[in-house]
Amino acid sequence: MRAFYAILFTLLICNCGGGDSSPPTSEETDAGPQISCGPNTTLVDNVCWSKDEACDGEDDDGDGETDEGCPNWDEINITLHCDEGFVFENGECIPSETPIQNECEGLTTEDFFAPIGNIHHCGGCNIGCDYKPYMSVACTFGNCAYNCLENFIDLDHDEENGCECLDEDGDDFVQPIQGCQPPYDNPDLFDCDDYNAAIYPGAPEICDDRDNNCDGQINEGCPDLDEDNDGYSPFDGDCDDNDPNVNPGAIDWCDQLNNDCDDQMNEDDPNLGHFCTTILNSVPVQGTYVCGEGGLVCAPPVLEECQQQAEICDNNGLDDNCDGQVDEGCDPLSCETDDDCGAGGGCGCDLNGNFACSGQSGLCVDGVCETSGSVTECELGCNELGCLSECEQTPTGQAEPGDVVKGTFDALYFISQESYRYVVPNETMFLSWHYDNSCVKTITDQELADIPLAANVCMRYGTHLVKIQSIPIVYAVSTNCDIYKIADEQSALELFGTNWQDRIYDVPDAFWPNYSIIGIDLFGGWYPDGFVLKVVGSDDVYLIWNGQKRLFASDQAFIDNHFQERFITETTQATLDFYPYGPDITGCEPDLVDDSQGGGGVCL
Repeated sequence: MRAFYAILFTLLICNCGGGDSSPPTSEETDAGPQISCGPNTTLVDNVCWSKDEACDGEDDDGDGETDEGCPNWDEINITLHCDEGFVFENGECIPSETPIQNECEGLTTEDFFAPIGNIHHCGGCNIGCDYKPYMSVACTFGNCAYNCLENFIDLDHDEENGCECLDEDGDDFVQPIQGCQPPYDNPDLFDCDDYNAAIYPGAPEICDDRDNNCDGQINEGCPDLDEDNDGYSPFDGDCDDNDPNVNPGAIDWCDQLNNDCDDQMNEDDPNLGHFCTTILNSVPVQGTYVCGEGGLVCAPPVLEECQQQAEICDNNGLDDNCDGQVDEGCDPLSCETDDDCGAGGGCGCDLNGNFACSGQSGLCVDGVCETSGSVTECELGCNELGCLSECEQTPTGQAEPGDVVKGTFDALYFISQESYRYVVPNETMFLSWHYDNSCVKTITDQELADIPLAANVCMRYGTHLVKIQSIPIVYAVSTNCDIYKIADEQSALELFGTNWQDRIYDVPDAFWPNYSIIGIDLFGGWYPDGFVLKVVGSDDVYLIWNGQKRLFASDQAFIDNHFQERFITETTQATLDFYPYGPDITGCEPDLVDDSQGGGGVCL
């Protein structure tokens, strides 16, 4: 009777009989079992190990070293053979309870040739199917059918030695395990990474910092990749090589992106926690930057905590105690220059005949206030009470398109031609559109609430240069809230003169999204729409509008459209000649007095 074979899948087999666990010797075969191993293996503790090095404390391969490479033992080709009349059980061969002569009792020829038969009686009594390494066997119609176990392949197509090679990733390239020898005509069948089907001999090198083709080299033939020219390639950890603002050295801004490729978002924005200006109860208050869904957000203060603060008389233009009023109970700060007034407005001549931070930048030369070298004259002239205003008396009545209105609180709103209200962020922006606040109309809070809110008013075109405090880039403001980056300091000098820095205004971060950056840098010799120009030594004043130069036909036309002398930019004749002539400006034009930049202006 042929011996049957059992495959042992555990690394260690317990010798449950106790005592000496050394391999059986020829003297022990009288009991019947004979234990043997497959080719190129040796038996240790009832387990067949590779002869290369069995990790048994001996120099198995005769190279002068003991257990090199252990504990990564290579348990392969494990078999235990029992003689006829014995079965394998609990790690040893024991006598079979069923006598050999009775194994075929009850079986018929039909059983021997069944579609799925007994592998020990396949095609006849006691005709067993032989063991073949790493192959499964089934008896089908009296024939032994063999198939490779999962991930094993028969590389040499010799069924007698089984499926001798392992292919974990299914790419038909194998691991160099013992017993697996590629055909001599194709020695490149060994896989250098048998756990990645995209890596094998002859695979394309895809420049991913791996040896894709198993030639011992990495990224050979690949260019020095850095598609976005930010100094980082994908090999350097650049997780988006099409965006120069995303790389391992970038600041992780509050923009819901992983800017620095560390699998986190928004953690490094330098603006987080800094103070900012936002609107609460319709007036500006001091907030704190936090990350929101749309990016950096100026969060208002906790109302209960803010209301416990005292109002600070510093003319900062903020409601310090969140009661809806700014600098209530404070006397106007005295001043000598605009710089003394901070964010609250300019140093001007008030109605009491004193220099004060009235929000009006100007000086009555022939009136009550005396001259000061750093303060310019009042735009509309003056009388014994101080600077003249746009309105002869404080306006009253209901809000109408073209008005600037306020309610109980100090916040100002421009009413567009379409009867929407636009928030005027602060006094500096208001005074870029108007000479003073004498024309502001006060209405009830209910009337104010009934007017639908639209958007924010931007700095008037051609007036201040703007920037944001956290970024040292200066922009010129054009129409429709468009801003152009000034290329460099030399360009700023050529465009706006030696005092160009005096025109810079830091826009509160909360209102910076109102502006649209145009991707064209400004160099000397060209101004965008909205700038008021004159040639040095000439009295003619022009407005650049729709790419043309338009002459103000009179001083009154200049005043009717709310332009101010302090924002006239002096330039050269050559620069002015660059622009073709457009129609003269002879009076008020709705588009020129549209504080909302799109909602529609009204000539009052």
